[in-house]
Amino acid sequence: MKKIISLLLALVLLLAALTAFTSCSGVSKDATVQMRHINAMFETLVPTESVTTTTQKIGTLTLTSVATLTVGTLDGSKGATYINEYEQLAPLDGSTNASLVQSKVQKLWYVEGKGLCKNGNGKWIADGEDFRPKAGDVKISLTANMLDTAEYDAASETFVATMDKDNANKLLSKFLPEEQEISSGLTMTVVTAGGRVTVLKLEYTEPSHDIFIGEEGEEKTDKNVVTIPEALVTVEIHYSYDAKVITLN
Repeated sequence: MKKIISLLLALVLLLAALTAFTSCSGVSKDATVQMRHINAMFETLVPTESVTTTTQKIGTLTLTSVATLTVGTLDGSKGATYINEYEQLAPLDGSTNASLVQSKVQKLWYVEGKGLCKNGNGKWIADGEDFRPKAGDVKISLTANMLDTAEYDAASETFVATMDKDNANKLLSKFLPEEQEISSGLTMTVVTAGGRVTVLKLEYTEPSHDIFIGEEGEEKTDKNVVTIPEALVTVEIHYSYDAKVITLN
C-alpha cells in the first residue's frame, strides 16, 4: 500500500511539474489548439494562386523577388503559370559604373496536352514537369515542443510563433535551398480564413553563403559566383482559392 501511495504521489508531482512547464513555456492553450488545425490545413493546401514576396536585407542593400504561381484553365485546358520577377547581385565585370543589382524574370508555363514551356521561348517539352501544386506539397508539421512562444488571436485568425534555429531548420528543411540553413531563430505568422491558410510569413537570418548568378549551363567562375553576407530574410506568401483563367504572356 505504501508503494502504491508513493507511486500516486510521484504521479501527482509529475503532472504538477508538467502543468507548470506548459504554463511557463510561452505557448498558449489557444495557440496549441490552433496549431493542430494549421497542420491539418497545410496537409490539404491546394491554392489556385500563391504570391510569394521575398526580401533579403544585406546591410543597406535590399533584394526583392515576387513569384506568382497561378493554376487555372486556358481555352478549356488545365494548366498553370509561374512568373518570378527577382533581383540579384550583378556579375563582377570590372566596371566601376556597373549596378550592384540586376532585375530578372523567370517564366514557366504548363498546359495539359502540350507540356512545359520555359521563359516563353515557344518550345514545348511534352514530358516536362507538371508543377501544379498537390495536397501535401507545402506540408508544415508544427509541434508544441519546437516552439519558444506561440499566441493565437481568434478575432483576426492570426497565429504567431517563434522557435530557435535548430527547430527552424528542422521545420523548413525541405524548403530551404541545398546546403543553406537558418542561422537565427524563426518567427512564423499564419493567417487563416474559412478553414484555409491565406497568409504564411517567415522571418529569419540567413548566414553568409556563395551563390551562382550566371546562366544555366555556364561554368562557375569568380565573376559569376558571389558571396552573400549574412542577410535578414522575410518571406510572405498570400494564398487564394477562387477559379482562375491563365494567360501565356
